[in-house]
Amino acid sequence: MEKGFLEECLAEGLSLEEIGRRAGKHPSSVRYWMQKHGLRFAAAKRVAEAGLTRAELEPLVDEGLTIEKIAQRLGVSDSTVKKWLKRHDLRTRGVRDAS
Repeated sequence: MEKGFLEECLAEGLSLEEIGRRAGKHPSSVRYWMQKHGLRFAAAKRVAEAGLTRAELEPLVDEGLTIEKIAQRLGVSDSTVKKWLKRHDLRTRGVRDAS
Protein backbone atom coordinates (compact mmCIF):
# COMPACT_ATOMS: atom_id res chain seq x y z
CA MET A 1 0.00 0.00 0.00
CA GLU A 2 1.46 3.35 -1.04
CA LYS A 3 2.46 5.85 1.64
CA GLY A 4 1.03 8.77 -0.35
CA PHE A 5 -2.39 7.11 -0.60
CA LEU A 6 -2.44 6.51 3.14
CA GLU A 7 -1.34 10.07 3.88
CA GLU A 8 -4.19 11.43 1.74
CA CYS A 9 -6.73 9.21 3.51
CA LEU A 10 -5.43 10.23 6.92
CA ALA A 11 -5.58 13.91 5.93
CA GLU A 12 -9.27 13.36 5.07
CA GLY A 13 -9.79 11.90 8.55
CA LEU A 14 -10.79 8.43 7.33
CA SER A 15 -10.90 5.46 9.71
CA LEU A 16 -9.08 2.17 9.16
CA GLU A 17 -12.34 0.65 7.93
CA GLU A 18 -12.97 3.48 5.47
CA ILE A 19 -9.42 3.33 4.13
CA GLY A 20 -9.74 -0.44 3.83
CA ARG A 21 -12.93 -0.11 1.79
CA ARG A 22 -11.25 2.35 -0.57
CA ALA A 23 -8.22 0.11 -1.01
CA GLY A 24 -10.11 -3.19 -1.04
CA LYS A 25 -8.12 -4.33 2.00
CA HIS A 26 -8.95 -5.48 5.53
CA PRO A 27 -8.49 -2.80 8.23
CA SER A 28 -5.70 -4.89 9.78
CA SER A 29 -3.79 -4.65 6.48
CA VAL A 30 -4.25 -0.90 6.51
CA ARG A 31 -2.90 -0.76 10.08
CA TYR A 32 0.09 -2.91 9.04
CA TRP A 33 0.99 -0.55 6.18
CA MET A 34 0.48 2.54 8.32
CA GLN A 35 2.92 1.13 10.86
CA LYS A 36 5.36 0.09 8.13
CA HIS A 37 5.34 3.67 6.75
CA GLY A 38 5.49 5.21 10.24
CA LEU A 39 2.08 6.85 9.89
CA ARG A 40 -0.35 7.56 12.72
CA PHE A 41 -3.82 8.98 13.07
CA ALA A 42 -3.95 12.54 14.34
CA ALA A 43 -6.03 11.17 17.21
CA ALA A 44 -3.14 8.94 18.29
CA LYS A 45 -1.03 11.97 19.23
CA ARG A 46 -3.91 13.50 21.19
CA VAL A 47 -4.55 10.22 23.00
CA ALA A 48 -0.89 9.89 23.91
CA GLU A 49 -1.03 13.35 25.46
CA ALA A 50 -4.48 13.35 27.08
CA GLY A 51 -5.90 9.83 26.97
CA LEU A 52 -9.39 8.66 26.07
CA THR A 53 -12.27 10.14 28.00
CA ARG A 54 -15.24 8.28 29.41
CA ALA A 55 -17.43 10.46 27.19
CA GLU A 56 -15.60 9.15 24.11
CA LEU A 57 -15.65 5.51 25.15
CA GLU A 58 -19.06 5.05 26.77
CA PRO A 59 -21.17 5.53 23.61
CA LEU A 60 -18.98 3.04 21.73
CA VAL A 61 -19.30 0.49 24.52
CA ASP A 62 -23.08 1.08 24.61
CA GLU A 63 -23.12 0.53 20.85
CA GLY A 64 -21.80 -2.97 21.56
CA LEU A 65 -18.48 -2.53 19.76
CA THR A 66 -15.55 -4.82 20.51
CA ILE A 67 -12.23 -3.47 21.76
CA GLU A 68 -10.83 -3.92 18.23
CA LYS A 69 -13.71 -1.98 16.64
CA ILE A 70 -13.43 0.81 19.22
CA ALA A 71 -9.69 1.04 18.51
CA GLN A 72 -10.32 1.21 14.76
CA ARG A 73 -13.00 3.86 15.17
CA LEU A 74 -10.74 6.01 17.34
CA GLY A 75 -7.54 5.33 15.41
CA VAL A 76 -5.64 3.93 18.38
CA SER A 77 -4.30 0.52 19.42
CA ASP A 78 -6.32 -2.18 21.13
CA SER A 79 -4.08 -1.91 24.20
CA THR A 80 -4.80 1.83 24.46
CA VAL A 81 -8.53 1.13 24.45
CA LYS A 82 -8.12 -1.61 27.08
CA LYS A 83 -6.09 0.74 29.29
CA TRP A 84 -8.69 3.51 29.20
CA LEU A 85 -11.69 1.18 29.52
CA LYS A 86 -10.12 -0.15 32.72
CA ARG A 87 -9.37 3.35 34.06
CA HIS A 88 -12.98 4.41 33.45
CA ASP A 89 -14.35 1.08 34.79
CA LEU A 90 -16.07 0.30 31.48
CA ARG A 91 -16.47 -3.16 30.00
CA THR A 92 -17.40 -4.33 26.54
CA ARG A 93 -20.08 -7.01 26.30
CA GLY A 94 -17.49 -9.72 25.75
CA VAL A 95 -15.80 -9.02 29.10
CA ARG A 96 -17.18 -10.76 32.17
CA ASP A 97 -16.54 -9.87 35.77
CA ALA A 98 -14.20 -12.45 37.34
CA SER A 99 -15.90 -12.28 40.78
